[in-house]
Amino acid sequence: MASTAFCVDCIFIRCTSTATSSDSGGGALDVRDSAVVRLQSCTFEACGASSTGWNAEGGAVYVTDRATVAFDDCSIKECTTSAQRYALGGGVCAYASSNVVIFKCEIVLCATRVTTTGANSGALHISGTGGMGASLDMTGSVGRRCSVSADFAIAVGGFMFVFLGGRAAVFDCHIDSCFAQGPRSVSASALAVFVAEAFLSGCVVSNCLTNNSGSISTATITAINGGYVSFINSTMSQCTVSTWSSAYGASFYGDTGSELLLIDSSISNCSCYSNESSFAGAVFAGVGSIVRLLRSSISWCTVSSTFTDAAGGAMSITGAAYVGIIDCAISYCNAVSAFESATGGCIYLSGSDLTISGTSLSGCAAESSRPEKAIGGGMYVLSGFVSITNRSAVTGCYAGAGSSLFVVSGQLIISFPLLAGYWLPTSKCLVYRESCPVINGAPDPACIERLDACSLLPDDFTTDPPAIPEVDGVACAPTSLVQICDWEVRPESLGLFIHQLGVGATENDIPYICPPGILGSSEPDEQTSTTCAGPCPPGFLCSAPATLVPEPCPAGSYCPEGSVYPLPCPAGTFSSSTQLFSISQCQPCIIGFFCPTSATQPIPCGEGSYADQPGLSACKIVPAGAFQPFTGAAEYLPCPLGAYCLQGAVNPSFCPPSTYGPNLRQTSILECLFAPRGYYARGNTSAPLPCSAGHFGETSGLETSQCSGSCDAGYYCPEGSVSARAQPCPRGSYNSFVGGASVDDCLLCPAGTFGATLAATTCEVCPAGTVAFALGSTFCVSCPVAEYQPLTGGRICRQCELSRSSANGSAECTVCDVGYFRLEATSPASECSSCSSFQGFDCAWNSTLETVEIKEGFWRHSTRTSTYYACVQSKDGRTPCAGGVDAGHDGDGYCVVGNTGSKCEVCSSADFYFDEKDAVCKACGDALRSGLTIAALCLLAIVVVVSVFLLLRSQWLPTGRRTRDALTYSRRLYTTAQQIGFTQRAKQVWTFYQIVAAIPSVYILDLPDDEYTAWISFLEWPSYLGVSLILPSSCYARSYTSQLLIATLWPWALLVLIACGCFAWASYKTQSRPASRRLTRSNVAEKLSQAGYMALPPVLIVTFICVTSASSSVFQTFICDSFAYDDFANEERNYLNTAYSVECGTGTHQTAVVLSYMLCVLWPIGVPVLYTSLLIVSRKDIRSYRPTPFTSSTRFLWSEYRKNYIFWEPLELARKLTLIGFVLFIPASKDFARVVTGCFLSVIYLAATLVLKPYKSAFDNWLSVTLQLGLIIVFQGLFILKVCDESSSICDSFGLGGSGDIFVIFASFVTLILGGMILVGGWGFVKASRSGAPEFYLVSTRARPELHRAEGVEYHLFLSHIWATGQDQVAVIKRQLQLCLPGVRIFLDVDDLKNIDKLEQYVEKSAKVLIFLSKGYFFSRNCLREVRQTVNDKKPIILLHEAEISRGGVPFDEVESECPQDLRSNVFSKERLDQLIRWHRVGPYQLHALKLLAEFLLRKNLQSTPAETLVQTPAERFALCYRGELSAKKMAFATDVFLTFSEANVGADKYARQLARLYSKVHVRGDRHPFRASVDSICRDIESVSRNTTQAANSNDNSIAEANANAKDIANADPDTNTSNGTNANTKAMFSFNTDAVTDRNSTRDAPDLGNKDKRRFRNAAFVERLPVRRQSTTPKLLLTTDAAVLNSRTVFLLLLNRDTFVGPTAEALANKVREMRAAKTRMLLVHEDDENRRGCPFSRLLQTTPEDLVADGLYSTLAVTYYAEPYRQISIAFAAQQLGANLSSRKSSTSRGHWLSFTSNRQGSVPAMHQVMNLSFKTVK
Repeated sequence: MASTAFCVDCIFIRCTSTATSSDSGGGALDVRDSAVVRLQSCTFEACGASSTGWNAEGGAVYVTDRATVAFDDCSIKECTTSAQRYALGGGVCAYASSNVVIFKCEIVLCATRVTTTGANSGALHISGTGGMGASLDMTGSVGRRCSVSADFAIAVGGFMFVFLGGRAAVFDCHIDSCFAQGPRSVSASALAVFVAEAFLSGCVVSNCLTNNSGSISTATITAINGGYVSFINSTMSQCTVSTWSSAYGASFYGDTGSELLLIDSSISNCSCYSNESSFAGAVFAGVGSIVRLLRSSISWCTVSSTFTDAAGGAMSITGAAYVGIIDCAISYCNAVSAFESATGGCIYLSGSDLTISGTSLSGCAAESSRPEKAIGGGMYVLSGFVSITNRSAVTGCYAGAGSSLFVVSGQLIISFPLLAGYWLPTSKCLVYRESCPVINGAPDPACIERLDACSLLPDDFTTDPPAIPEVDGVACAPTSLVQICDWEVRPESLGLFIHQLGVGATENDIPYICPPGILGSSEPDEQTSTTCAGPCPPGFLCSAPATLVPEPCPAGSYCPEGSVYPLPCPAGTFSSSTQLFSISQCQPCIIGFFCPTSATQPIPCGEGSYADQPGLSACKIVPAGAFQPFTGAAEYLPCPLGAYCLQGAVNPSFCPPSTYGPNLRQTSILECLFAPRGYYARGNTSAPLPCSAGHFGETSGLETSQCSGSCDAGYYCPEGSVSARAQPCPRGSYNSFVGGASVDDCLLCPAGTFGATLAATTCEVCPAGTVAFALGSTFCVSCPVAEYQPLTGGRICRQCELSRSSANGSAECTVCDVGYFRLEATSPASECSSCSSFQGFDCAWNSTLETVEIKEGFWRHSTRTSTYYACVQSKDGRTPCAGGVDAGHDGDGYCVVGNTGSKCEVCSSADFYFDEKDAVCKACGDALRSGLTIAALCLLAIVVVVSVFLLLRSQWLPTGRRTRDALTYSRRLYTTAQQIGFTQRAKQVWTFYQIVAAIPSVYILDLPDDEYTAWISFLEWPSYLGVSLILPSSCYARSYTSQLLIATLWPWALLVLIACGCFAWASYKTQSRPASRRLTRSNVAEKLSQAGYMALPPVLIVTFICVTSASSSVFQTFICDSFAYDDFANEERNYLNTAYSVECGTGTHQTAVVLSYMLCVLWPIGVPVLYTSLLIVSRKDIRSYRPTPFTSSTRFLWSEYRKNYIFWEPLELARKLTLIGFVLFIPASKDFARVVTGCFLSVIYLAATLVLKPYKSAFDNWLSVTLQLGLIIVFQGLFILKVCDESSSICDSFGLGGSGDIFVIFASFVTLILGGMILVGGWGFVKASRSGAPEFYLVSTRARPELHRAEGVEYHLFLSHIWATGQDQVAVIKRQLQLCLPGVRIFLDVDDLKNIDKLEQYVEKSAKVLIFLSKGYFFSRNCLREVRQTVNDKKPIILLHEAEISRGGVPFDEVESECPQDLRSNVFSKERLDQLIRWHRVGPYQLHALKLLAEFLLRKNLQSTPAETLVQTPAERFALCYRGELSAKKMAFATDVFLTFSEANVGADKYARQLARLYSKVHVRGDRHPFRASVDSICRDIESVSRNTTQAANSNDNSIAEANANAKDIANADPDTNTSNGTNANTKAMFSFNTDAVTDRNSTRDAPDLGNKDKRRFRNAAFVERLPVRRQSTTPKLLLTTDAAVLNSRTVFLLLLNRDTFVGPTAEALANKVREMRAAKTRMLLVHEDDENRRGCPFSRLLQTTPEDLVADGLYSTLAVTYYAEPYRQISIAFAAQQLGANLSSRKSSTSRGHWLSFTSNRQGSVPAMHQVMNLSFKTVK
């Protein structure tokens, strides 16, 4: 490869390197010889290296010989190496000082596999040779699911193998789910390091597996033979080692001088499993290895074995290894064996050194099925040395033996300091030496001085014999035989406090915890005994083990030295302070308070208790005879007088009423005494009181001053009386009340009373009818005659009231006077009611309800009711109610002879009927004749309607002028009605009218006056439609059920008659065909089908009109009127509202109700269902625009609705029937609910109409909303009317005098709505008829054209179109042509199609065919049928093209290409193309298109008339015109206009000069030198024009024709061609002469010559006006002006818009000119050329080419005038003239350049025709 390579986004797929007898390397890349390769965002997929005879290295990339490869954001997937001998690096293999850099890469599913020797490194292999090692820098990458496997050999390094001097640095990587497997030795599922170095930092190793089916398996990361691994700030989890034989270290394996360093890392949930021996659930330290753990953790790791031993749940240390564990945590690790020994739940040690510093071993366990085999839950020391120091601990571990530690041999020394709060027995490690020699009977002092120093100095065992140390030059004593510590081996222990465990098991936690009550410490000298730092200090407590900080003794207690819990202060004392250490510090309780045990504050004594001395533990109870109402009291109070006090009394208990307490300190209620007779005691008193005057006390123990009670009436009692009758009142007086206190309480008898006995309680009252005049009377005087005293005790007699009378000595007036009556004869006269309140009553003397006389014109049901009813009355005063006293049977006695029933409105004879208008029963007469008359009227109405309909649709015209005009105008109104949808609007108004008319009867409206009744009766006239039109239904049938059947079934009889007529007509129409005369099933079916289609429209109309009246007849069966019958029994009688002869609830009525339910199915339910069914059948055809005879027949239901709302008509009918009928099922007593229901339904319908807008026409939607609002207001008025009937005060709150006022408003509003709708509808109808398309007239005769049809031809024109894109347009064409050409017959499928199968026959019956070309026309099968039939019949064809794409249009070339080849030559022939008409929607353009169509229809149809005197060309003969026709030649200007333009606007000058040639007052000014002509040439032109004009005015007809031809050339001149010479064009552009004023055609005066002096006046002129001229002169003089304001106000800038506008080199100049004009606020005329032959373009192109600033500034806010191609161009020019200020000339002729022109249309454009000769002259302008 090249020395340097850079690959980006490269992809290496299935690249392979193979060899048979040599090495194979680098499946994708082989990089050598110091080459440098950088790979960015590259992919290596399924690459491989294989060898069948030797080695395979680097499945993807092979790097060697100091080469460098850098991977950046790359992916190595599914790359492999396989070989017979060695396979290395499934992904990348690096050798010989090469460098590999991997940054943010993904290494997935790489694998290495061998057959015989060995497989190394599943993904990455970093190795060296010859002392040169490769290096790897790997950062932010992922290695996943990589593997190494061997069939018969070893497998090492599932992900990576660093070998022989290689170096790997891995940062922030993730190694996941890698594995190594094989039948022999398998090692390092993730990383293997052999005589190499590996550095891992910030990495995650997870879910790796080492699996061996036969021999040895070692850890996830393995370091052997001097390998070095550092694992810093990384984690390893869920890693597993599994084998059948021996498993070593699930996480790390170090052996043979290797070194492992773990810093700030964690190992969790790893497991080591084998069926035989297993070692180290996490870390295995083997022979000569060094393992250091710093600030790391090992948790939840497990070593397990099935059949043999399992050792070291977390770590297993063997073979002279050294392990240092510093500031780590090993927890919840397990050693598990199913059948044999499980040793060292945390650590297993054998023949090695272990140092544990600042580390905790917790929660570990050794488990076996044999408990005695589970040894050393925390640590198992088989041999070796263990140093535990720096606060390390073994806690919470478990085993069958030695839960914490088990030492078999070796040493385990624990050095101080221990964990704070723990202790162990200890001794100081010293050198024990022999005793100092004795000198003079005492030890040698010098030796003793050296003793301490010598105990810290070890002997030097490097010499033989060992050298003894010296102190101050003197040798120490020799060592003794027994030593306390093994300082010979570990001299560093000298001087330290140590605890050395002996051989055996230690069950307790190590070290021991300081017990409660003992203070723990972190100081070594306070951790040497069970007393730790000593007992808990006084005033504190140590409640928990290992207490380091004692708790203060709480308040209310004291804590002596060594307290575990506080001691309470005894009762009677308290303590509010903490940290008390002695009982003497508890304070005694104070007076008035008590203190329970552990009291922190004294508690005040409660009410009823006291504390009179200190130190009480409980308060004393107040003794009997005393009380204490306060808290915290030191003493009690004595019980007061009038009370007693029980023991513990809070307050004294007062002596109860009737007793008193004369003594202090009474202890019981028994000590209270009862009051004696004549006295009372209220309680709480010390002495009794005497009974008050007017009362007495006959017993003792009385409570109140009333004592036993009041003194008896007629007596009085002084103070202290003991009897109720102490003293009687004297004669002549009385005491009527009890409690007399003295004789003054005895009163004299008043007037009207008397008395004669002692002790009188009352004076006897004079009875009614008698009186007593003075005091002390002993008797009463009777009232004289004619007077009465209704009361007892009267002083004087009264006169009887007016209208009442009485006998002598009467107590009341018991007889009613004239004008009053009583309800019953037994009722008193005071209940007499005035007859003035009862308009129908006439009351005689002593009248009662039964005997009162009923006036004429009134009626009541019986003599038991006061409710009467006003009877109907005719205008002459006749009434069926005669009145009287005798009610007869159910009120019949009040009726005249021949009448009966409620309000006498039922005729006694069945041959009579009651006429409400004349208020009399009339004879029915001959009902059969009446029925026949009605049938005849119906038939006559049908004939009249059909005749009028046929007449309006025919072409017949009468000879009389007025009759002819009236018929023509009627046809125009008929056509207008069809166009504006008059039927739908009439339906809406009719519906509103029917609902309002039904309100009084349905919603129970009580009418306040007869006039209102008459008004409502007028509204209800639709209910009389039917047999009741001449005679009421009762004359046709006697039973109500029969009447109901007649009223509801007559419309169906009419429908049957219509159906029969339609069938007869269909049969008659088909008789012309011989095949149809035979009576066959198909012929009958055809006739029935045609008759059905013909009958369906009138059926729908009749049902729509009659459904309300018929439904009303049905619903009226449920309406009953109530009449009061018996006021005393509250009884009423109900009669049918429409037939008082039928009582509701009877059998007759029930039969009628059942029949009404059946008729509901026929009318109020059946008709909506019928409408819905018809719409369901035809909905698809309607919505997909497919005309069928069925859809045409049902147009009455759907034609005015949008296609998504064709079911609105049944919904509208259901609403109407609900409002006028179905609400009757709400009981009449809940009439408010009916009103609310109606209003609510109207609001919902209004909202639905506003939201959905179901009608096609906006006016129809507006009309519906207006009527709904009116109906809602009517319901609200009805609601107010009912409220006012219930309460007049509520009515007053509305500012109304009563229900009458409200009804006036109600009636006025309804009348206003109905009248307004009729007026607005009529006005709109007439306006539409007048504002529609104008009528066409022949130009030649000014007469209406007559249309004729050949025999067998039914239609003048057949409209062929496609529904989807042409239906609306052709409908407009038909309606407008019917207005323009009265009598024209046009076929339109939606109106005239009866049978789609006979489409060709309709074409045959049409004279000419219009083909409407819109999108999809030639794709319609039916359209093609029409065209083929037209071509076959050689019918004249005219093409009408829809060009607007948004309206269903299509480009003409496209629609021509869609035409079938066999039809194209006929449809698109040259003649057809010459006559092609483009359809427009703008009024004048559309009328012109209609005029062209009308002229097409007239050809070969217009007959010559004798009145024609001129010889006319065919084009002139068929030429049409109409009033108000817009044309360029009919426009006139009132003032001069100056057109200016920019020369950069190519072609604008030609358009401007065309306007100037057409209109005399339009002048052209260019943007440079607008007045370049010289004065001389100007004058010559003026003289020439004047001379030519004079000659033209006096010439003959030939000269007129020549002038006409010149005008024609000007009008039709193409703006793209310039036919005028320079000088003359300039002159015409600058000057114009108005020829409106006509002078004498015989004038021959010559024009005066302009001299040189006058010419000089023109040289600097800016504007030329006409000067006054002499009357005899026909040549005007010119006036020049320099007024810039006048000039600018009349200047218009013309901007031509075509495909060249704002395009090309002149674009910027044109844009600047436009900006200049807009800045000067100059008027602008925008002319948009539409004709492509004149470089026209779509307006959208202009928006793209116009500068953005002009568009944003509103350049196109002014509407541009579109110049269409012929034959519409003259109209476009007229529009341009209007923009310039021209108006349509009011004269019949228009002046243009002095010529009167009348234009007619043909296919090539507008052809002028001269019909009148006018004199031409110049108008003088002043």
